[in-house]
Parts: sequence; C-alpha cells; structure tokens
Amino acid sequence: MDVKIKRVAPKHTFGIRYWLWLLIKRKIIISDQNQNAVLVKDFELPRRRLLLSVIAVLVIAFMSHASSASGGDAALIVSPVTAAPSAEIHNGKLVWADLITTDPNKAAKFYAAVFAWQPQYFPDENYIELTHDGRVMSSIVFYEDDRTVEGDARWLVSISVKDVDAASKVAAEKGGEIFVHATDLPERGRYSVIADAQGAVLMLLRATGGDPADDTPVLNEWGWAELWTDNIEEAASFYQAIAGYDALRFPDSKGGERLVLGTDGKARATIVPLPWDDVDPNWIPYVPVANAAAILQRIVDAGGAVLLQSDEPDGASAVAIVMDPTGGVFAIQQTEFDR
Repeated sequence: MDVKIKRVAPKHTFGIRYWLWLLIKRKIIISDQNQNAVLVKDFELPRRRLLLSVIAVLVIAFMSHASSASGGDAALIVSPVTAAPSAEIHNGKLVWADLITTDPNKAAKFYAAVFAWQPQYFPDENYIELTHDGRVMSSIVFYEDDRTVEGDARWLVSISVKDVDAASKVAAEKGGEIFVHATDLPERGRYSVIADAQGAVLMLLRATGGDPADDTPVLNEWGWAELWTDNIEEAASFYQAIAGYDALRFPDSKGGERLVLGTDGKARATIVPLPWDDVDPNWIPYVPVANAAAILQRIVDAGGAVLLQSDEPDGASAVAIVMDPTGGVFAIQQTEFDR
C-alpha cells in the first residue's frame, strides 16, 4: 500500500473526535434546552444502503433537470458554484453539497430556520437551491421510489478536482466504482459520481466558473467534510491518488490520532474509523458555527435530532453529529472564526 502519511503537531481543531468510541453503540444523545440533562435512547444511524437509488437520483437531478424542466417545455438552468467566475481550482476542496430527500420543502424550511439558508424555488418543484448571504451553496433534490422510506435522505458532497475524467479513471483503477461517468452540466461544470473502494459515494466536480475563494471558512456554510470508513489507510491512498491530497496525522485530545487530508497547505477533510459496525462508509459534511449550543437548540426546535455530541458542548471545539427532519446527516463544529 503506497500511502504517504506524515505526523505533525496540531494547528487546527476540527472533525469528529475519537470520543465517538467512548459513546455507547447505537445510542442517541438528546440534550435539553439548556444543554444540561442528557437523555440516551436507542437509535439507528441512517445508512447508505440504497446506492442504486442514489445513482438514479443523480441521473435525474443532474442530467434530466439540466435538459428539461416541468413538462419538458424549458431548460432548467442550475446555478454555478460561484456567482462570479473565480478562475480558481482548489483540488480536494469541498465546494458543493446536494441533499437527496423525499421531502424537499420540509428540508428547506429546516435549514432556513437553523442556518438562515434561503431556499430558491425552481419551476420544477423537485429542485430547490439554498443560498446564504447571497451565495448559492447547495441544492435539494426530490427522489422517491418503492425502496425509499421517509427519513431516508442523504447529503452528497462534491470535491473539486482539476481533471474529472482523469480522476475518475484513477478512481476505477484504485478499486472504486463509477456511477455517473464524467459529463457536463450546463453552468455547474464537469462532474462524475463515484464510490471509493470502501463504498463511500461522492461527486468529483470541475466547476465551470472556478471554485469559491480559498480563505477562512465562512460561519454557517460548508467548511470541510469527514470520511467515515472501515479502512483508513486504503482510503487515504485512494484519495491521495484522485485528488492529490497530503495525508497528515494529528494527535487528538484523547491521546489517539486523526488523519487529515490537505492540499495547498490547507486542511480539506478528515478520515476516521466507522463508529459502528452496521454503518456503511460515507462522507459527512461539516458546518462551522459560532455557538454550537444555540445551533443545537435550533436544530431540535426545527424538528431535527442531535445524534452525537462532544462532552464539552459549550467549548471552543464543540462538535455534534445531527440529522434534519428528512434524515440528512451532517455535522456542526464551534469555531473561533471572525466571519
């Protein structure tokens, strides 16, 4: 296994902590409104068990939607990743995320209440885009068939690559699977949909207008992503090959280590072991927030659930894994950014 991993002193604190391993398997932690009393209940974390459904969604959402809108009378033009062309390409950067759900309207209301993400409704009611402070950052896509059930939503992350065709080819050579081969989506860019060698699904994207500025992550917007996998070393080797990541090991607060993927001297993602045997490998997008306790309360008030949270929910590095009312799982982390 040709994996290049360095061990360095910690500079940043983010990503899910190894406190996951200290929590009771298959339990849900729900705090009261003051984040004090903790109620522990049994739960089953949603799994990426319907890969064929995901593939079908992507074909519908990013090919059919691009060519025809409701009734097939007009083309549906999706928004570019950046409002103004940037000419910047940042390999390995999380640049977009799509929520695939059976209830787009419920999801849109939730994210508006929690993060003030404003929904932009399209003539095709199966497609909604989310903006924050005028920046478009995500889409919500409807999908349902006889295999899906309520609460079976999924967030699909998109990472930037300079050459989608070449990266997809390498992914297949490294044991991955190509679900949607490299193709063009008007205004958005060239993309493919793949699964890594362990089965985690993601999109590779070369944005037509370039990537968002590569500066400090913005509060209440996507900041980075985390890969849950059953083979950290193989996963690191896979993503190094397709996106040119450097892999660094940082000591964590529990005496263990976490693996960070980076490019251009910036951390892009973390890789951690699967916390439970019955959860499939998958990517979890992160939102940096200024006040984790306040956001957690909004999540609960808006009908979401707090699945896991760190043992210092009010601390400067408070982390929580949460779920929207339609089943989409993501994470928040309190940060000290000034933006």
